[in-house]
Amino acid sequence: PFAEAEASGSPDRGFAPRSADDQFIIYTGGTTGMPKGVMWRQEDLFFSGLGGGAPTGEPVKTPQELAERVAAGGDGITFFPTPPLMHGTSTLTAFIGFNFGQRVVVHRKFVPEEVLRTIEKEKVTSVSLVGDAMLRPLVDCLKGSLRGTDCSSLFSVSSSGAIMSDSVRAEFQALVPT
Repeated sequence: PFAEAEASGSPDRGFAPRSADDQFIIYTGGTTGMPKGVMWRQEDLFFSGLGGGAPTGEPVKTPQELAERVAAGGDGITFFPTPPLMHGTSTLTAFIGFNFGQRVVVHRKFVPEEVLRTIEKEKVTSVSLVGDAMLRPLVDCLKGSLRGTDCSSLFSVSSSGAIMSDSVRAEFQALVPT
């Protein structure tokens, strides 16, 4: 069936050339209870949502500049998007890592114990979560069965899509001092 479909296809492009106005659509996971699609212009996504190819420095101005930065080796960041990759948080985290030429660690499912073991084993430096729904189980593990897990490589814990409360954040910081 695939070979037949491929053979019947046309090599002609049925759409206009690529442009900064092309749309990227993220279908949100429905954290608020109302799943929806969010549209970004490609250029806006690159410079706003993805940090312009350099989330820790000045945004690039040309694709060539991005290629040069990546070839130079970047900052040695290991990104770990913990929500499912279909979630905007993980999609953008992974894209930032890819565009910045950095290492991106992925896993199949959010299991708090596995997330903490992965942070320790892979020396993750930047982990993304979806609020207290993900941070609270990590705190519980660090208070219990995984007390003493080495998360000292972390320098960034980010949240998108839901609130990371001050109280849970403080508990995590007390368990994972920087």
